Amino acid sequence: MKTFNALQIGTSLLLAGALSACAGGGTVTPTGAAPVSNSAQPSPAQRDAAIASFVHPNAKKITVNPGQSIQSAVDAASSGDTIVVMPGTYHEKGRACPFKTTENCAISITKNNITIVGMSGFNPVVIDNPTGKLAVGIGIGKYYQCTNQYRVNGSQIVGLTVKGFTDSGIYGICLKNWEWAYDSAIKNKIYDFYPVFSSDGRVDNSFASDATDTGFYVGISENIKVDHNVAISNVSGYEFENTINSLMEYNTANNNTGGILEFIIPGDPLERSYGNVIRYNVVMANNNKNKCSNGVVCTVPPGTGILIIGGSNNQTFSNYVTNNRAYGIALTDVCKAFALTPQQCKKLPYNPLPEKNKITKNTVLYNGLDLGWIPQSGKGNCWSNNQSKTREPQTLPKC
Repeated sequence: MKTFNALQIGTSLLLAGALSACAGGGTVTPTGAAPVSNSAQPSPAQRDAAIASFVHPNAKKITVNPGQSIQSAVDAASSGDTIVVMPGTYHEKGRACPFKTTENCAISITKNNITIVGMSGFNPVVIDNPTGKLAVGIGIGKYYQCTNQYRVNGSQIVGLTVKGFTDSGIYGICLKNWEWAYDSAIKNKIYDFYPVFSSDGRVDNSFASDATDTGFYVGISENIKVDHNVAISNVSGYEFENTINSLMEYNTANNNTGGILEFIIPGDPLERSYGNVIRYNVVMANNNKNKCSNGVVCTVPPGTGILIIGGSNNQTFSNYVTNNRAYGIALTDVCKAFALTPQQCKKLPYNPLPEKNKITKNTVLYNGLDLGWIPQSGKGNCWSNNQSKTREPQTLPKC
């Protein structure tokens, strides 16, 4: 989590390669299986059917209509129940978030196996914050620490639009076997989607925009799938931060400051990044002004495509990365990225160098610098079968 005063990413690293070439423009046939676009949206009827499939036929159903309280339905629900929310705009009074008691959640969930389904195939189900006094739209979690006694199992949040909260749209901590699907999070100040200390979960078919940190954030987690989403006009579209064994695929990042970031951040409780896969994503024209309010993303320059900082045995392949003005795909080490002194670097309890990472079969063109490895630190990193024109160094180790 980026709740501390972290060392910031040095812009000298991020811009060094971009000086070698100016971003061009054009179209190109992707290498490998990278899609040209992931943004095709289902029809209202298709979306309605997909959302309705989350209403479990054997579950007890609690229906909420406009003018009623979703939180009251959550309070009345038992494990295994499904709350069906009809189209309309909902204003909740809010209560202290159990995991962050200094802030209020519009809706707070602490029970296992609670499903909330907004029947928004044709008309939206909106949870908003008209008074500006609530920090979190939907908060799922029992406590700010994650141990087995505080774990929330089996939650599903489907078909909801959450907008205008002062911290995060949907915030989950210590979750297991969970899914957020067909949701929209819009103009939430810091994060739109924020699962942390979680495992065995999925965020899919959702939309995030206008976060001053990250649209789709995954932190200190494992075995998470982020797929078929769209992130627009955030500082960072997507992040895997101190996360392992997770998958990011078939997403679109457009008009953010940075498209996709994968990194180890010094100072978090679990400093690690390995076994992740980033594939089949469209990362295009992420040249938006950096509008961050705090944290390490403040030094991400406009024009960032995919940035990988440290980590081992991660794979980045078959992505379509184009028209990002700084660089397409860049690999660097933790000490360089966070401007650590040699003494600080030696004290790190893990290897700060990127090692055994594979960057293959990507279409990376018309970026300021298409492929960058700056500095050339770490062992076993390799690049193969990428379609690119500008590289630093010009010759990269082959897989």
